[in-house]
Amino acid sequence: MKPLEFRDAGDLIACEGPEVDPGKTSVFSIFRDEMYFAPAFFAHYRAMGVEQFFIFDDKSTDGTTAFLDAQPDCIRITSDLRYGDEVLVNEPGGKRKRRAGVYFKGAIPQVLMPGRFVTYVDADEFLILPPGVTRLDEITDRLDAEGATAAFATLVEFFPRDTSGFDTVDAPQGFDDLIAASPYFDAVPLLRPVPGEAAPEFLAQSKSVRLMEAFDLLPKEPPRKRGFWDRILGRKRQDSSFHQSPRHKTPIVRHSETTFMVGTHNINHAPSMTVMPTIAHFVFTPQFGRKVARALEWGSHANGASKYRFYAALLERLGQQEDGFLEPHSVLYERPEQLIACGLMRW
Repeated sequence: MKPLEFRDAGDLIACEGPEVDPGKTSVFSIFRDEMYFAPAFFAHYRAMGVEQFFIFDDKSTDGTTAFLDAQPDCIRITSDLRYGDEVLVNEPGGKRKRRAGVYFKGAIPQVLMPGRFVTYVDADEFLILPPGVTRLDEITDRLDAEGATAAFATLVEFFPRDTSGFDTVDAPQGFDDLIAASPYFDAVPLLRPVPGEAAPEFLAQSKSVRLMEAFDLLPKEPPRKRGFWDRILGRKRQDSSFHQSPRHKTPIVRHSETTFMVGTHNINHAPSMTVMPTIAHFVFTPQFGRKVARALEWGSHANGASKYRFYAALLERLGQQEDGFLEPHSVLYERPEQLIACGLMRW
């Protein structure tokens, strides 16, 4: 299908719910069949003072749409485009094809809240505030005082001992439920912000990659390049690589006409050097197997969801291993001070 070319993201979306209030502390996310996480997501961010939710509903079918419409502080965003549909967008250096969902992550906050801080997190990502901080707006106030446009966050995968609890069907109702089921993290620093640079220096692999390596699941050979006849016949390269699980995001951004970002990782401004919260990423939950199956079916993630083929193999191996998630540096999470001590948070 030919990518859709347009002039503004506002041409492609519609909003349902209350009027946008630029003065409210706001969180933006993209949901597709996220009823497992939705109650805990709203409870967690409301507890830290979020007053307004922008949720792009990617044509959910599991009750997510009705749940969002029942939330009085939620503006549900829809579009004729799905996350994986391609659009042609103007970027520095020219026009480029992007998946609509990736483009929306930066464009929708700019349309709805220009000049304001908006925090983007996925449905399975739960921001952990620094010690002594109780509200999200304390972080944005500090960024504002510094004159900073954005803040990095380390993306830390939390996990259980093994898969023995994966037959649980009850959805978590808050952060405490998620931590009770996945109480461990690896006390390994993942990145270091570099003064004046928009991208960090990476120090270690993500938990997912370390597990892939431990179970010898990563390919030994690089993926085959597209040859002459592949290009002539329009055949896509068969991607057998595991694309690096993200170790960071730039979730807190003041969006403006001079701010450019792709997805939620790096922007064209250097972030704060003193503010770096942590996002607890709950990948390995009881619904992990269902998430992998859905991702492979939908194919809307990067490179046709190739990484989820590796996750499927990893899940099978973990099911055969007692305490399969644990490594020597795996520790039980108790308080945010632990994250500062090991370099996963700055404040």
